Amino acid sequence: MKMYFRTDYYADVGIDEVVRLQRGITYEVVSETEFFYFIVTDNESFRKMLNIVMIPKEDLEDDVYVVTGKSEKLEEGGGAI
Repeated sequence: MKMYFRTDYYADVGIDEVVRLQRGITYEVVSETEFFYFIVTDNESFRKMLNIVMIPKEDLEDDVYVVTGKSEKLEEGGGAI
């Protein structure tokens, strides 16, 4: 699954440390739980172990499109897949 952000999203990754997920960039979702998505940030300047950011699903309601399946069709929705 991939995510495309309609607006810049700033994810907290530590004390006084954030990573910006840029508008217009597609990110790979490597895993998800009931409450979080785990997104690879390889195309960002953020360099941490595995380049993975954990984002709460409730934060994404109006900020992303979720891309599913092989069709690459963009579907609106924050956490609804």
